[in-house]
Amino acid sequence: MRIVILLIIVSAFLRFFRLPEFTEFLGDQGMDAMLVYDAVTQGQIPLVGPLSSQGFHQGALYLYFMTPSLLLARFDPLGPSFFAALLGTGAVVAFWYLAKNLFGKLPATFMAFAYAVSPYALQQSRTYWNSFLLPLGSILLLWCFKKLSEKKTLRWYLLTTLVLGTVTQLHYTGLFLLIMSGVLWIALGLWKKKLYTLFAFFTFFVPLAPFLLYQLQNRFVDVSGLLLRLLQYEEVVQNSAPPSILILFGILFQNVIPSLSPMLALLFGLVVIATPIFLRKTNLWHIFLSALLIVSILLFSLYSGDFHVHYMDFLFPIPFLLTASFLHVLLQKKVDKRIVVMIAIVILATNAIRLDSFSPSKNQPQRTRAIAQAIIDDAKNIPFSFTLISSPSFSDLHYRYLLKKAKVPLVQITNENYNTLFLVCEKLPCPTGQEVISAPFIQTLCYEFRCEIFYPKISTSQWQLKEEKEILGGKLIRLERASLNKQNTNRN
Repeated sequence: MRIVILLIIVSAFLRFFRLPEFTEFLGDQGMDAMLVYDAVTQGQIPLVGPLSSQGFHQGALYLYFMTPSLLLARFDPLGPSFFAALLGTGAVVAFWYLAKNLFGKLPATFMAFAYAVSPYALQQSRTYWNSFLLPLGSILLLWCFKKLSEKKTLRWYLLTTLVLGTVTQLHYTGLFLLIMSGVLWIALGLWKKKLYTLFAFFTFFVPLAPFLLYQLQNRFVDVSGLLLRLLQYEEVVQNSAPPSILILFGILFQNVIPSLSPMLALLFGLVVIATPIFLRKTNLWHIFLSALLIVSILLFSLYSGDFHVHYMDFLFPIPFLLTASFLHVLLQKKVDKRIVVMIAIVILATNAIRLDSFSPSKNQPQRTRAIAQAIIDDAKNIPFSFTLISSPSFSDLHYRYLLKKAKVPLVQITNENYNTLFLVCEKLPCPTGQEVISAPFIQTLCYEFRCEIFYPKISTSQWQLKEEKEILGGKLIRLERASLNKQNTNRN
């Protein structure tokens, strides 16, 4: 119990300390918050989440999870971030219980603390985002299967498929866990209890009910689209292809020892996986987790669309669990415990030295709020539009959410019924206002929930620089139509 309490203290401190400064508040978070805001204010229950980058709707369940924290925070976007930090703390404790039951208390304790201080785990725990919930989902699902292998009771059958139905709709990569569960269902002989399996099958669809209702109402547009996308992969243009199999493997084990290069992390991962097998001290769970990791990487290497590292978030706990298995085998072989402790200390230290808790932060939420408020103050209730000209975000929906919450109307940027245009730069180095209007056009950022491939371009010939100012490391540029300035000059 003392270990659990210490894990909670360490994990909670790292995740909640300076959370408002470190949390991410960009287009994805703005889009999710806007969906919840619209649903609450309009009295509607969303059946699906937002469109993914591939053009398919996610499940709506993570929006349901998000709603209470957003309501309690009075629609402040920091509310879901605090909820994410709470879930991240819970994930560390859940990891310890799972690893302890699979590979023993001492390896579980070492790796749970490594998980607690992992820089990427901290990033996942500071921002509410659907893919960041997948590691916790993977841990809970594996825990359910572990308990189900010990107690084949109806309760665990139903709980397992309930968790599975929840996890698979958080992100489309959660479908990997559906395949994993099918393999375990066969390997553990769970199918032999046919009546329990039937009940569990129906329980799986309970969390998916809103998503399936939407598909029924819309001729299974997302399901058929996803199948068509998989079958016609050669027609898709890749802007960012997946790295090689070896690099993907190394990236996953870099999460355990961040200071290693991908190739050294690859070697470390191979040692972790191969040693228990070579020494014939492995168990079903080590074999299964190794197979899950390797098969998933092979499938990712075949992916024909744009690849992002967060697609592998559901695999994040696996290298930590395999390392716990590796340490467990060393202890079983009666390797000097000091060597095992030294390995664990190195892993902990390389994670701890990369903690950013006392480092300068980007402070995205505060900057976004300050710029949004400056737009509101400068616009003074006149029709205006705006866009981002440099940002780490894919869209400007985090600003649109704050403006919508403040009930400030926006004119669509391609509509000419406005004379004031605000340009926001939040990614240094920012251009000067003169540099912006000296260019032939302004490249706008995505301003819809689902954007076309080519975003609109605004000619600068009809705009003049009115004002520019720096705000918390960002820049706000105000332009006015040249025709309006000409009219004002003639009147004078």
